[in-house]
Amino acid sequence: MEFIDTETIVKPKEELQLAISSVTNKEIKSTTLEALQKINTARIEAEELKDFTRVNFIGRDLEGIDLSGACLFGANLANCNLRGAVLDRCDLRSVNFQGADLSGASLRGANCEGAIFLGTNGRDADLEGANLRGAMIDAVKCKRTNLTRVSLTSLDRFGRERVIKIKHPCYIPKGEYDLDGLLKESAAQYDRARKLTTLLMLGLLMGFLKYLAFRFSLGV
Repeated sequence: MEFIDTETIVKPKEELQLAISSVTNKEIKSTTLEALQKINTARIEAEELKDFTRVNFIGRDLEGIDLSGACLFGANLANCNLRGAVLDRCDLRSVNFQGADLSGASLRGANCEGAIFLGTNGRDADLEGANLRGAMIDAVKCKRTNLTRVSLTSLDRFGRERVIKIKHPCYIPKGEYDLDGLLKESAAQYDRARKLTTLLMLGLLMGFLKYLAFRFSLGV
């Protein structure tokens, strides 16, 4: 996989323009120049640059960055500090999040198909409605990670690929998980919620029957 190395972006103006065209393939503007210069200081404003296809951000400090709706297809975000980052509705297909810190980050509705989550810190991250089909997930650190309405790809006992969508509210407790672990925890939460709902309904039914019996005894 070929990445664009942001270390080479700070150059004289003539060479910088070539770097910009390789990243955005759009008309060069002064605001884009400023945005590219901010890449080296890891402070990028989303409204200035939305196309980060295959950009190499490895090890960068991107804490609290807002890239809502941006395209980071195939980007390398390994070992990045993305604490509190906003990546809602982003194109994160095939992105490398290995070793990245996504604690408190928001990836609501993001397309993370084929992304790599190996040793990623996802504590307090919000992935509601995200697409994680075909994603590589292992040793992911979770605590209160929101996986509500997330789509995951798993294999059945015949080795065939199947898509599982978590429809119920799902918050992963503290621990390290792989894909199977996340699916098992989701299923366990669903079972607990179903049992609790069943007990609640039975309690209401018993209370209603006792109420009817009491009214009937008064009538007699």
